[in-house]
Parts: sequence; C-alpha cells; structure tokens
Amino acid sequence: MRYPVSKAPSMSNISIGKTIATGFDRRILCIGDVMLDIFETGPVDRLSPEAPVPVLLNPERRYFAGGAANLALNLHALGAKVHLIGVTGDDAAAETLKQHISCAADIVVDPDRPTSVKHRIVASGTQLVRLDHEVQTPLSPAMADAVLGYVETQIIQSDMIVLSDYGKGTLSPNVLRKIRSLADNHSVPVLCDPYIPNIDHYGRLLALKPNQKEAERLTGIEIVDDAAAEEAIGKILERVDTEFVCLTRGADGLSLGQRGKRTWHYRASPREVFDVVGAGDTALAGFAMGMVGTQRPDCAAKLSLCVSGLSVEHAGTRVVGIDEVLAETAPAGRPQSLSQLRSKLMDWSDRGDIIGFTNGCFDVLHPGHIEVLRQAAASCDRLIVAINGDASVRRLKGAARPHHSLEVRIGKLQSLGLADAIIAFNEDTPAKLIAAVKPDRLIKGADYSVDEIVGSDVVLAEGGEVICVPLLEGFSSTSILNARN
Repeated sequence: MRYPVSKAPSMSNISIGKTIATGFDRRILCIGDVMLDIFETGPVDRLSPEAPVPVLLNPERRYFAGGAANLALNLHALGAKVHLIGVTGDDAAAETLKQHISCAADIVVDPDRPTSVKHRIVASGTQLVRLDHEVQTPLSPAMADAVLGYVETQIIQSDMIVLSDYGKGTLSPNVLRKIRSLADNHSVPVLCDPYIPNIDHYGRLLALKPNQKEAERLTGIEIVDDAAAEEAIGKILERVDTEFVCLTRGADGLSLGQRGKRTWHYRASPREVFDVVGAGDTALAGFAMGMVGTQRPDCAAKLSLCVSGLSVEHAGTRVVGIDEVLAETAPAGRPQSLSQLRSKLMDWSDRGDIIGFTNGCFDVLHPGHIEVLRQAAASCDRLIVAINGDASVRRLKGAARPHHSLEVRIGKLQSLGLADAIIAFNEDTPAKLIAAVKPDRLIKGADYSVDEIVGSDVVLAEGGEVICVPLLEGFSSTSILNARN
C-alpha cells in the first residue's frame, strides 16, 4: 500500500502562505540525533607569532540547537505542532542545548555518552576549523527502549514522523525497525533525512531527502546536471522503498522524483550564500510542512526551497519563521476601502453570512497570529481583518516599527487565504471601524478579557458575540526581532 497523495507534482497555484496555513493543525514527531552547535566568531588582523595561524580578537561565542533539534525548531517556527525525541549526555552541553529547544521535547539522558557538539571557529566570516565532540555507537538496549517508549506515547497523536539521522547512534537499525513497525501500525507517514550506512534499515517511506553528496555516495553517480539527478533518483528508488525522493542540490535547487512518475526539477532563486550550516534541516522542515498540510509535493518542494534559501543568507544555524517566508513570497497588497467593504457587507448580509472581525498590527507575523486568524476564520462565514496603518504602528510600537510596510503586511495576510476582506485604519484602535461594520462576531486573542477588547460594547449591544481565542505560547514579534539581531 502506498501513501495517498492528492496529485503528482506540478506548478501549483497554491500560495506558499496557504501551504503553511494548511499545516497548522498537524502534529509532527521529530526523532533523531540532536546536537549543540557552537560558533566562536571574531575579527582577524594578524597571524600568531607562535605559528602561521590567525588570531581571533575577543571572539563571541553563540549557541544553537543543531541536527534534529534544528529541524524541530524550524517546523515549530513554521507553525507545526512539533514533538522532538532525542538523546544527550549528562553534561554541561546537554543543559545548554535544552535551553535552546523551545518546542515540546522528550530528551533521553544517557550518562555513558557525551552530547554531540559541533564547535566552529569563524574568522571574519570564514570558517577556519570545526571541532566535533561525539560518539557514533548505537544506543544501549536500555537507552533504545527509553527512546521507543517516548515514540509509542507520541505516535498516537502524530500526523507525520520525520527522521533526522546524522549517524550519531540514536537511530540504530534496531530502533529504526521498531519505529517503522509503529508507523505502519498507526498509518503514520515517515520522511527521512538519511545517514547513508543506514539506508537499508528505514523501511517504507513517504519521502527520502538526501543532499547531492549523499545521493552521489549512494549511487556512484556524479550529479552534474538534471539528467544525472534523474538517473540518481531512479537508482535510489530501485533500492529504497519510498514514494518520493527529494534531492536537494544547493544552488541548482532540488529534484523531486516520484515512484512510477517522472522527475521534476525546481530552481532555487539566486542567493548571496553566507553559511550553509543547517540548511539541510531547514529544507527538510519546509518539505515536511508542505506535505503534512497539502499532501502536494509541488507545494512542499517550493516551500523547501524558500526556507532553505533564506537560511543560507545568514550566519550560523538558522531558524526560518513564517514572517520571513511570507515577506519574501507574498506580493504587496492593497487594503479594501470602507465603501468597497460596505458593498461586500451588503452582499454577505443578503446571503445570511455570519460576519467576523479581528484586528492587529501583524507586523512580524508568527504562528500565534496565524492561529488566531485560523480560529477567527473558522468561527464565521466571512472574516474581516483590520490592520493598523504604518503611522498607527509607530505610535503603538515605537519609531523602529513597523518592520514591514502596510503593503507588505497586507500581502502576507492575503497569501494565507484566511481573510475575506482586509481594511486598514490609522487610528490607535479600530473602534470607529467596528462601529461602522457592526460584525456578528468579534474575535481576539485570550490575552484580553471581553471588557478590554475594543469594540466589544458595540458588538454585544447589537446582539453579537465576542470570542477570546486561546493563544499559542512561545511566540512574540519582539522576541523574534531580538533573535534576528
């Protein structure tokens, strides 16, 4: 039996924003090798007198969650409900790593192995050396059972499993076989970023995502063009029981092969590549998010290329969020005028539609915003989204905001496909707009009480309803901007 896919890859008209929005109510279980990435960076203006090596002056040390943890954080930032399962040692690196894992996680502590650490020394933007601290031996039976115990608990509520195998021992052949059996029993599709020596132990997959070097190593084919990529994908499909092979090819984009079908090639946008560390994790996160939501591999391929492209433009291990993706892909939008909105309201009222209304700055769009928008859209037949104009945002947030112009912010909202009308207001609150629209339902996040919500008195007086939507924890525009800086 093959995994159901809605249709073969093609150039889809589904926007990247809508691709992301469809994955919001999906749960993804990430299992694999977690590690701590350390970057020590600084300027160099001389060589050491002791040896012909550069001297870093007052280097800055930064920590990132790497490997399967980076994959999980990227999925989390794209709005998936993620649960991570991994293994660390009982050491200081493990404590540091856990501080940088912001999604739900079950971490098995193995006192007999160190936490995997990749320590990079970077001089004036150039990586000089990488120091790896790790073991590659399979987990002991007791540690393997602990991992599988968490898998058994979490798989029941999972829509997809994503395996991130770096060959550090978490995904041993025995663990892989048992995960595969659990996935089959619960009909949960599996995607995998492979460690080539384990290639014969993954079992049946929805998709395998090798990079170019891994595919060349697996097949013995030098991938110099599309024809060679197609030949390599064909050989992989002969050996691995997978529906799709998503072959990432760096600057050449990605090639997507489907069993029994042709191979499609997707080109990457030109980028100024600064650092490729973690780009494979980011690419897999984009592909998984697209597949778990739309089940359309073409949508998944385009999202994968977008997020991995954004990742390589920045130094270090990079978590790419919804705001960056939509700012890059959504066309600039224009708000509805009040007269245009009134015309729509007349048509909707004639049909007996329930009119919903929500508002916000929506400057740095994150999963918390989109969850409110999704629930708002689900609570009515027609959703009006009111957005603060640029001057209004400056008064509320300070001179450095908005981060994105009104036109960009509207474009991002439009690309999600959740709003039936978007209208801007320049006052500090949408009180006048709510009084003009008189919506049936006013929807806001639950960080406000009903009596604190602007316009609630108007809506309630007209016999309408005020709905407070539970918020997703761990997301804020300010924290996202601070993390980027």
